[in-house]
Amino acid sequence: MANRIHGILQDFSDEVYDDLDEEGYFEISDETKALGIMAVLAAIGLGTRGKLTKKIYKKALAKNEKVWPIVYKDISYPGLIKGSTRVAKRYSLPKPQIGSPLDFNKNELFVRQYYEQHGLEFVKSMSETDIKRLRGYVWMDRNVPKEEFLDSLKSKYIFDGEESRFARIFKTETQRADNGGSRGYVEQNGATWKRRIGRYVYPWPRPSHQADIDIGWIPFDERYPNTDEMFSAESEINCYCHDEYAFTEEMPTD
Repeated sequence: MANRIHGILQDFSDEVYDDLDEEGYFEISDETKALGIMAVLAAIGLGTRGKLTKKIYKKALAKNEKVWPIVYKDISYPGLIKGSTRVAKRYSLPKPQIGSPLDFNKNELFVRQYYEQHGLEFVKSMSETDIKRLRGYVWMDRNVPKEEFLDSLKSKYIFDGEESRFARIFKTETQRADNGGSRGYVEQNGATWKRRIGRYVYPWPRPSHQADIDIGWIPFDERYPNTDEMFSAESEINCYCHDEYAFTEEMPTD
């Protein structure tokens, strides 16, 4: 799985390299470089509304549309099963009906909804991240020889600092799917209240997460006010929080 995703990222790096070369990135003058990052980005059309930005973003979308089914099948789907099964046992609900990853006719409704909604979010979010990362790369490596640039670019797309980008995706999407599966299944079974619970391991809950935790119980169909999430880890990377649910008409008092 990791090798397949890394292979897609490396192929994308080849395309980005060719596009940068075509736009004259490797011929940018020292005078332009001396003006700073914004001048370099403008020179090759990699600014906010630049021609190269639009071109690469379109390719990033296509690339991430290939990545998402792999992530879903091997990461998100097991997480959905784990989350829905866990809350079924916790709240004495019927065992969820789970089929194969893409056989939606044999799955609970929330599985299809998760694939459609969060698949699009994954593709868009990853593509936006690709552009943000690329802008940093072209500035940091502005003096790297052309013959060495591609290897540097591939390495940066695959590794996020000392951690593999795949490892970051795996941790984030596993937790997101677990919580998403929990929410989707209890929603089908009449949940009325929810509250965010922090997992007190390093890193400790971020201030916005802790603020949601401190609120306690809120109506099930409302977003957590400080993170704007319907369920914990919906849009945050490396989040370790989870949710608890209630099925009563009145707000729980515990």
